[in-house]
Amino acid sequence: MKTIFFICRQILPTFVLLLTLAAPVYTQGVTNRDTLSLAKEIAYIGEFGKAAKLLADFNSRNATPESLEFLAWVEHWRGREQSAIKNLKLIPGWDSGNSSVRILLDEIKAFRSPIIESSYEFNSDDQPMSLSNYHIKGNIYRSWLFSPGASLRYLSYNSSYGNGTSDYLWYEASNRIGLNSAKIIFELKAGGLTSYFGDKREFTWRVMVSKQLFKKITLELSAGRTPYLYTLKSVYHSEEPLMNNFVTGALKFNSKDNYRAELSYISNNFGKDERVYTTYFWLLAPILKSDYLRLDAGYSFNFSNSTSSTFKPASDINENITPSVGLQFKGMYDPYFSPINQYINSAVISATIKGGKLLSISTKLVYGFVAWSDNPTLWEQSVNSISTYQTYFSKLKFSPVEFEAKADLKLSDKITLSAFYIYNNLAFYKLNKANFSIKYVL
Repeated sequence: MKTIFFICRQILPTFVLLLTLAAPVYTQGVTNRDTLSLAKEIAYIGEFGKAAKLLADFNSRNATPESLEFLAWVEHWRGREQSAIKNLKLIPGWDSGNSSVRILLDEIKAFRSPIIESSYEFNSDDQPMSLSNYHIKGNIYRSWLFSPGASLRYLSYNSSYGNGTSDYLWYEASNRIGLNSAKIIFELKAGGLTSYFGDKREFTWRVMVSKQLFKKITLELSAGRTPYLYTLKSVYHSEEPLMNNFVTGALKFNSKDNYRAELSYISNNFGKDERVYTTYFWLLAPILKSDYLRLDAGYSFNFSNSTSSTFKPASDINENITPSVGLQFKGMYDPYFSPINQYINSAVISATIKGGKLLSISTKLVYGFVAWSDNPTLWEQSVNSISTYQTYFSKLKFSPVEFEAKADLKLSDKITLSAFYIYNNLAFYKLNKANFSIKYVL
């Protein structure tokens, strides 16, 4: 017993001393792990500002390569690229070829590189009218406050109606402001539209605000003034382009690999008591997911209405009315399409195929299985020996169809080719649209 007591008395002080010396090292390790884990948890739920503050405070006392790199990643997502680069360059060996630090630096460099995209689009419908749309645009990221862009479109319409060809030039400048810490994005656009068959120039603008309300829900609001060039009369009816003052609002739900949904409202205003408004909702749910194939199915609902009908007797470019046949006039929308009590219930199915990181192909089919609207017809009447017309409405049932197909091919880190095709069969017209584009990162 005395021997055991003697051994304990000799060893215990040494053991206590070792624990005392090791405690700060152990505590420091726990503190490092706890701080980084907490910062990652905060960042991954989108609270980048709080995560950056926590990491900056930690790095001021005891910076590590891991904490510096993660702070740089957080600052990158906050749109603070200079701060991200500064933190990365504090890491020993930051410029080594294969490090994760070098990869993040290259990502930031690509994010800040100017992007130029050029496209050609061809539309053809059975009004009949066709459109050739030549479009070039570019943008560059400078900071969260300044991400300027520019866009130039040359629109060439062709139809057997009226003058045959009608051309427009639409140019815009833009800026994007990203308050990532507040999860708010502002986008501002301003420009002008010039028609070649008239001397009038119209001012165009658009403002969009996006705010992430919750982790999976985003609110988007927008308003603006843009040209309406979709009907024969809107393109050819006068020397002034028809302008649309619009307001939109949307709630978007996106759980990434799971459900997606949207509820939206659109109001298009063409003048006093001339308004078309639309409310729609859609929901998509995954039915098959793999690394190479994803299938989604869902439902959509659309309701559209107008303050008044713009369906009038068909007339030529000089406003000469086409004579009635059997007292019924042939009609056309003048100058914009005005649905009356239009309801569309649709089934939606979409598929996405991925060929690695280089190729992506997606398709979507929307079929209106229950749809109806108040369909206008025009009948000739005589009032005080003057010929005029009366509009009557009857319920029209129809089955709208929309099909989309898109392909993206990444030729290199700098060049991406894209193409898409859209087919619409609606109550108003049938439309075919094809687009080809190339995007180049400078």
